[in-house]
Amino acid sequence: MKPQQVPRPKHLHHLADDGRGYPVISTIGRDTDTADFGSINERRKLALATFDWCAVCGLPFDGSTRWQVIPESASTLAGDQVDSQVYFNEAPVHEICIVYAAHACPHLSSPGHRMGDAYRAGQRRDEKIRMAGFKQTSEVRPIRSGLQKEIYVLHFGQKGFEEEFSYSRPEELEDRYAALLASEEIRELSPDESGLVSLFNDISDAGATVVGAALMAGASFAKDIRRVQGMEAFAESGYWQGLALHLLDPEKLAEFRDGIEDQASKFMAGWLLACQSNPPQVLAGWRDAGRRLARSRGTAISAHQPGGAGRTVPKNAPCPCGSGRKARRCHPTGLP
Repeated sequence: MKPQQVPRPKHLHHLADDGRGYPVISTIGRDTDTADFGSINERRKLALATFDWCAVCGLPFDGSTRWQVIPESASTLAGDQVDSQVYFNEAPVHEICIVYAAHACPHLSSPGHRMGDAYRAGQRRDEKIRMAGFKQTSEVRPIRSGLQKEIYVLHFGQKGFEEEFSYSRPEELEDRYAALLASEEIRELSPDESGLVSLFNDISDAGATVVGAALMAGASFAKDIRRVQGMEAFAESGYWQGLALHLLDPEKLAEFRDGIEDQASKFMAGWLLACQSNPPQVLAGWRDAGRRLARSRGTAISAHQPGGAGRTVPKNAPCPCGSGRKARRCHPTGLP
């Protein structure tokens, strides 16, 4: 079976195809109307980390296991390492997405595949591919690239090792993939989540507007984030901490959402208002760093949480507006 003929999971149905029929996965670089499958875009990785999205489908993890490809030469992972942190220079993915990639990606599906860039010319894929699943992404930080010493790339720290499997050829994973397809479910996204995901995966945007929204949400407080490849495009803008500090205040965040016209920023603010009591772990850490910075500068940040339907009734109760939707989805910051 050709890679383009591999049954595609529902998680990937919203992605555009390139001219060959491959889905344009969320982590790769793109430029106006083309996708560069030979590159991993660091700015896009930052958005994935901020909103806790899968690097293949760009949909939320929602607490599901995060999978990573690990080098064949790496030490064996074991259950007693459940509390240790393991770093990867690629963003994590859903299990169904990584097993799909094992069938469809030329590099992951072919044992003899050559590396495609100038820095690894002549190298071939490992004979066996190892994949490991973890409970949580505990940290994302810039680390100097091992291939290009002059740049920094984002590394994802994973904790809570759960299981590992390996294969040489995709045929060995057919039963696993069939079982994953049969049990596949996708949560309905809120309008703000759906808007962000759509913008991020639009091939014409290159992810720039959503990356800007990620910086405003709190990613600009990540240590050494300015050093990451591609971040110079935002260096002269208000994304660097100033606006992000302003948006740490829930009341100002609500005002920002209601007054901003930029769609990515509006969707980000609505999403953040809905989940601010329980944001993704990595983003929560960055926003805490922002609050420490605000205190060191003597900047006051209100601790007030917007009241109303999404706060004064249980989050999973029907919204008082009568829509029939859950309060946290319908009016997360209260009724107008």
